Amino acid sequence: DIKQVKIECKNWTIKGRVVYKSEIKDFKKGPGSFFYATIRDKTGEIRGTFFKHIAEQYYERIKTGNVYSFSGGLIDKATAFNYTGCPFELLFKEGLILNEYVDDESIPRNNINVQSVNEILVKSLDVTVSFFAKLLKVVIVSIDTKNLVLVDKWNSQIRLEIKSAYYKKINFEENRYYMFKNIRIGCI
Repeated sequence: DIKQVKIECKNWTIKGRVVYKSEIKDFKKGPGSFFYATIRDKTGEIRGTFFKHIAEQYYERIKTGNVYSFSGGLIDKATAFNYTGCPFELLFKEGLILNEYVDDESIPRNNINVQSVNEILVKSLDVTVSFFAKLLKVVIVSIDTKNLVLVDKWNSQIRLEIKSAYYKKINFEENRYYMFKNIRIGCI
């Protein structure tokens, strides 16, 4: 189970559904590429990052929505880029053992705990939340950063800082509703 994962675990296997898979990317420094995936089981989600020849070998084989067992990687502390809510992540550099399963309906496809903006505003820092809100306006902070001013159905407001590269990918429109999943709270 994902909830049982600890750094001390040596011989582990996680069976889970891939609910997200990133694009494959090249390293900025040095040769090689990587991608990451969010893996879900009955107990939670964990991020797995696949490096170099493992990334190239398995990128096309791993499909979003399918169920696999993963073993042969390392367990490390979650990075700041990990939005699964799990304090650990899986690193696959060598020796990945991957088995695909016929769909397992006991593993949820969607597992979102949607909260109101009021609930989010009272949370402590460095937690991950999901919420549904309407975009009121976009405030340009810098060339690289924008703030989205959001409001939920109870008229509670929150600002979400977003990098311009992500903003362009999503094509936000004012007065439309959006689902924000696994957003890490930094400073409110």
